[in-house]
Amino acid sequence: MNTLVLPKESATSVSNFVIIGANGSGKSHLGAWIEEKQGEGINVLRISAQRALTIPDTIVIKSEEAAWNRIYYGDEKEKRKDYKWKWGQPTSTLVNDYESVLAAVFARENRENKTYVEDCKQLEAEGKPHNNVPKMISDLIIEVWDSVFPHRKIKLEDASIKVTFPNHETTTYKANNMSDGERVAIYLIGQCLIAPTNTIVVIDEPDYIRRLCISYGTRSKSVVLIKLWCI
Repeated sequence: MNTLVLPKESATSVSNFVIIGANGSGKSHLGAWIEEKQGEGINVLRISAQRALTIPDTIVIKSEEAAWNRIYYGDEKEKRKDYKWKWGQPTSTLVNDYESVLAAVFARENRENKTYVEDCKQLEAEGKPHNNVPKMISDLIIEVWDSVFPHRKIKLEDASIKVTFPNHETTTYKANNMSDGERVAIYLIGQCLIAPTNTIVVIDEPDYIRRLCISYGTRSKSVVLIKLWCI
């Protein structure tokens, strides 16, 4: 059972929370309040609707911790969330962290690959069979993407994202040529999958999903709220 602290009472649910309201009714301010008031020791990742969608052709790889700090605090060396929101502007600050989201994804992928290879080497040294390759974070991203955009295929490789057509895989275009909807999809999927376990994820998404969704972040498919929040 998941519990969410709200201004007048707490709500519980076995699944996720969806908060619906008209334009100007205060959904973004409620999301900011939720981020601030959940209590000591509870991580809340609020994905703001005010964000830049610029994607560089090639992502600069950094440590997963550094990339996560950039996403969560607004800077790799900061530990205060007010820094990210310009000290008191939680609903109007333009967030520009797309590259950090992708850097965290590729860093996670590298760590998962390294862990698997090291486990295989250890088992082989002991004369034991090793496990099949597990699903990596890129596999989960592609799985969700395919369910939402079956007319496009994405490839995450060489610290970059490329998009192809299912029947013409030689025809590709780079991530910076993706549509706004495609960019938002990668951005939201990536953030939810890299969020630490038991993180509350608040998604302020009026333009594309038209509702504020909240989930408890894990690595499972349920993180993406029924295939990218029922787009």
